[in-house]
Amino acid sequence: MDERALLMLLGIIGLDAPVCKQAMNVVVGVSKGERVSIKCELEADPEDVNFRWDLATSGQMIQVSPSKFANSGSTSLIHYSPASTHDYGSLFCRGSNVVGTQMAPCVFQVVAAAICLDIYHGTNDIRSFRKNKPPVVARDDGRG
Repeated sequence: MDERALLMLLGIIGLDAPVCKQAMNVVVGVSKGERVSIKCELEADPEDVNFRWDLATSGQMIQVSPSKFANSGSTSLIHYSPASTHDYGSLFCRGSNVVGTQMAPCVFQVVAAAICLDIYHGTNDIRSFRKNKPPVVARDDGRG
C-alpha cells in the first residue's frame, strides 16, 4: 500500500502539516536580563501539534528544553531572557503533527533592544518605540 492510500484509509487526506501562521521571520527586541514571551502560531490540520524550539547563537545550534515553553494545540509560547551578549541570536520554532513535519521553521531574531530601536526608528528613545512600535516586534509580556 502506498503512502497516499494509507492516508486515505486513515482519513487524513486533505489535512495539512504545520506552517507558520504569520511572518516567518520576526525581530524581537529585548534587553539583557529582561524576560520576553514569544508566541509561535502555526496553521495545521489537525491542530494537535508537537513543537520543537532551537536557538542559534554564537555559531552553535542548541535545542531548547521543553520545560522552557508551553504548547496548546497549534500554538507554543516560549519565555526567553538573554543573560549576556552571547544569548542573542535566532530562535527557530518548528511543529509536527500526524500529517508531517513543518518544512520551514518560524524564525524569531532576538536582538538587543537598543539595536532593534536603531533598526526601526534611528533612535534610542524607548517612549517613541513603544508609541510607534512596528508590528514585526513580538512582545507578549504586557509592556508594549
